[in-house]
Amino acid sequence: MVYLAADNDISHAALVDIDEMEEVGSSYNVNIVVQAEFSSVQTDGGAAPTIRGRVMHDARPGVIGPWHEEIGNRDMTDPVTLTEFITWAAENYPADRYALVLWSHGSGWKEYTASFIAPKGMFIDYTSAGRSVMMTIGELARAVRESGIVFDIINFDACLMGMYEVAYEFRGAADHLVFSEGLYPSYGDSYDTILRELVNSPSMDGSRLAKTITGKCREFYEQIGLDGLVMTKSAVDMSGIDRFHAGMCELAERLCDCMDTEQARIEDARDAAVCFEYPENRDLGSFLNELALLTSEPDVRLMSEDLRKALSRIVICNEIYGMDRADEISGMSIYFPDQHQAAEDDLSRYAELACNRSPGTTWGNLVSMILSESKTLDDWEYILAGTDSIVEPE
Repeated sequence: MVYLAADNDISHAALVDIDEMEEVGSSYNVNIVVQAEFSSVQTDGGAAPTIRGRVMHDARPGVIGPWHEEIGNRDMTDPVTLTEFITWAAENYPADRYALVLWSHGSGWKEYTASFIAPKGMFIDYTSAGRSVMMTIGELARAVRESGIVFDIINFDACLMGMYEVAYEFRGAADHLVFSEGLYPSYGDSYDTILRELVNSPSMDGSRLAKTITGKCREFYEQIGLDGLVMTKSAVDMSGIDRFHAGMCELAERLCDCMDTEQARIEDARDAAVCFEYPENRDLGSFLNELALLTSEPDVRLMSEDLRKALSRIVICNEIYGMDRADEISGMSIYFPDQHQAAEDDLSRYAELACNRSPGTTWGNLVSMILSESKTLDDWEYILAGTDSIVEPE
C-alpha cells in the first residue's frame, strides 16, 4: 500500500515515483496499491485530484496508466482518509503480508520552522487543508491502528521521521519501521529497484524487505552522485522498542537524579552529538556515546553504553550517503534542544507524545528539567496527561 500525499510543492516527484512503480507493476503474488493526490499547479494540470488503484505495468514516462480510478478530492491530512484507504486496500487486495508506504512532507514529531508554514507531523494537502495543517504523529499512528492491520513494515518516504519519538508512537502498529533521520531528497525511494526485488522474491519477510529498501535507496543515491546530496535511511525492528523505551526512561530518571553534578556534562554531550536539519534533533547513538565519555558517574556510563548496544540491535540496517560524521550516525534521532531551540509551545506538545505518557520519569522530564532554571525535578513538574502546558507546582 502506498499513501502518496503530493498536493503540494513536491508533486512532480510523486509522478516520477509513480512512473517507477509502473516500470515494475503488480504481479500475481504482489499487489502494488496506491492512493495518490497531486497538485495541478505543480503538474501542469495533468493529474487527477485523487486517484486510487492497483498499479500495473506501463512504460510511458510521465503518464499514469489506466489502472486507476478517480475518487474526487480527498483531504490527505485527515486521519479518516488514511484509515479508509488502508481498509479499502486490505478488503480488495487481501494478502499474507502487508507493507505501507507513507509519502509526503514530514517533520518528525514537531513543526516546520520556515516562516510561511507551521504544521507538525506528516502530509501536506494544499487544496483541502492549506499549508498550515499536517496530520500529527499521534493522529497518524491512530489512523493506522484503526485499520486493524498490523503491518510487516511501514516505510516513511519523507523527511525527519527517523526519531525515537516516532518509533515509540507506532509500537504495535508494525513489525518494522523504515525512515530517515534527516532531510530526505525529493527523488525519494528507488521504487523500481525495490519493487523488482519484491516481485522476484514475494515471500521475503519484513526484515528482508526493510533491508532491501534501505540498501536500494543508498545504491540509488550513490548512482546519482550529485555534490551536496545527502541521505540517511534506517530500519528498526519494533519487537525491541518497548524494552528500549524502558531503558531510556531509566536513563532519564538517573540523569534527573544527578542533575546537580552532571548537568554541564549532559549538556556538553548533547551539544557534541550529531544533529540534523532541526538542530534539536540529536542522533541518539551519538549522544549516548558522548554521554558515556563525558559523565563522571560510573552507572550513567554503563547505562549509556548498554543503551547504545541496545540501539544497535533494534536498528537492523542503517544506510548513509554524503553525511559528515557518518560513522557516528546510529539510525535514530531524539529531541534534545538547548535553551535557544525550544519554541514556546514545544514542551507542552512534546508531553502529549506516547513516549512521554509512560508512568514515572520519561525523556520529557529530562528535557524539561534541563531547560528550566531549577536543578531538581520536584521544582518543575512535566505534566504527562490531561494538560497542554508545563506548570509550576503549588
